[in-house]
Amino acid sequence: MIAAGLLTLSLLTAILDESPSGADAIPSHSIERDLARADSAYFAGRDDDARSAYRMVLSRDPQSVRANHRLALLLSRIGQSDSALVLVRRARVIEPSDAGILATEARLLSWAGRLDESIADYDTLLTIDPGDREGRLARSRVLGWAGRYAAAESTYAALLAADPHDIDALTGRAQNAAWRGQLALAESSYAAAARLDADNVDALIGLARLRHWQGRQRSAAAQVSRALALDPGSRPAETLRREIRAAQRPQVDIAFGVNQDSDRNTGWSRTFATSIALADGLRGSLFGGSLAASDPARSAHRTLGEVALDASFGRARATIAGGTRWLNASTGPARSMGSYRSSFSYRPLEHVTTGLGIARYPMDETAVLIGSGLLVTEMQASVDAEVGHGVAISAGGGGARLNDGNRRGSGVVAVMYPCGRHGSVGVLGRALSYQEHGVGYFSPDRFALGEARGTVTLPGRAWTGRLDGGLGVQQASRGAAGQLAWRAAGQVRFAWAVIDRVEASLGASNSAASSTTGAFRYLTASVSLRLGL
Repeated sequence: MIAAGLLTLSLLTAILDESPSGADAIPSHSIERDLARADSAYFAGRDDDARSAYRMVLSRDPQSVRANHRLALLLSRIGQSDSALVLVRRARVIEPSDAGILATEARLLSWAGRLDESIADYDTLLTIDPGDREGRLARSRVLGWAGRYAAAESTYAALLAADPHDIDALTGRAQNAAWRGQLALAESSYAAAARLDADNVDALIGLARLRHWQGRQRSAAAQVSRALALDPGSRPAETLRREIRAAQRPQVDIAFGVNQDSDRNTGWSRTFATSIALADGLRGSLFGGSLAASDPARSAHRTLGEVALDASFGRARATIAGGTRWLNASTGPARSMGSYRSSFSYRPLEHVTTGLGIARYPMDETAVLIGSGLLVTEMQASVDAEVGHGVAISAGGGGARLNDGNRRGSGVVAVMYPCGRHGSVGVLGRALSYQEHGVGYFSPDRFALGEARGTVTLPGRAWTGRLDGGLGVQQASRGAAGQLAWRAAGQVRFAWAVIDRVEASLGASNSAASSTTGAFRYLTASVSLRLGL
């Protein structure tokens, strides 16, 4: 009896072992066959078949590291980054020290904009394998995306010290330098890469982008055309070619605006401008506009026309423009007055730009001033610099002479510090003084303003928003008590092509210098349209 019972138990155990409900219901050799089929499709480039096959494997064995990792790579190629991250993290839980899986997670995190997490992963990867060149290059690239340009430059310099002919490090360093504003270093690094490999598409695209930024569109077009001949499917090259073509086409700008202050001065403005590239670094523009101004006692109208040339060569840029304004006030005779403006800027250092300008124009912002015949001749000088950690410092000053015998002096200094990826905070100081009190315009013996300010940019693919404001103290004249000063403005933009866009803005301020008449409140709104022809 005992022997028969043992025999029965053995038979039952064998049957249960073969039953599909057991832990080994799916033979491992069957899963391996499915995994081999998935791998075959993966390496053959049949992505759809590979995705389906890896999903089948995971439905039978969710712990398959290879299936999780490779399905994550396949999903990342079609933009399913969130799902890819879930899969690659599942693989990392099972194999936390696998360098390939860690590199994939770091790359996916960078594409998702989670840059600090990506850098942390690359740090871990380089701890596992300090000599991983690809990991060091990728980490440098993400550091640049995160705005940590000095750290990225340090890594690129170390890679090039080990191998001066490392083309990937040269092009990466050039791109980082361009983001940092070090255009001379960017150009020399791209040129070095191109000398080592005349057919290097990244170097050609980089050089084309630099020429585009410098306004040398024909040279940029030649470089990007060569890049596309070598790699017809290059999306960066095709995008840049569209930008270059857009910059060479004529542009039209149309704008409408309204402003009003607490002295009940109201102005409705309409402007039209068109510009076209005449040659490399040279652009011509035509500008026209009108203003309908009124106050409780009078109305006036201003029409203007102007032609301008803008030239950019290397580190220098110059603008010269001239035109006529036709002024017609209800309280006086109509007149025409000429105007001109010119400016010159030069960048002696990578992060320093100096500027000088001179202009002559009628003072015609309000109905009173349109009929006044006042003419201003003005000179301005400025300097802008960027110091460590993205801190921007700007300063400017100038003087003006009015044809009523009055003189004006002004100065401004501002410091802005980046706050996060999309904001900045800072301070501004401004002073304005006139030799004597004028009629019809704000002309204090001394106006002073101290302001804390901030900006926030809300970027999107098509829509972009911007908010900025300031809060401080102003003194409207010498010996006057200090007053609260504030301003706020918002802007929204919708762009549907490289050039084509529409913008709307709204702003308000109680700064005495915001209004020509020194009113205690000033409001403005505008909408504009830019089209490439």
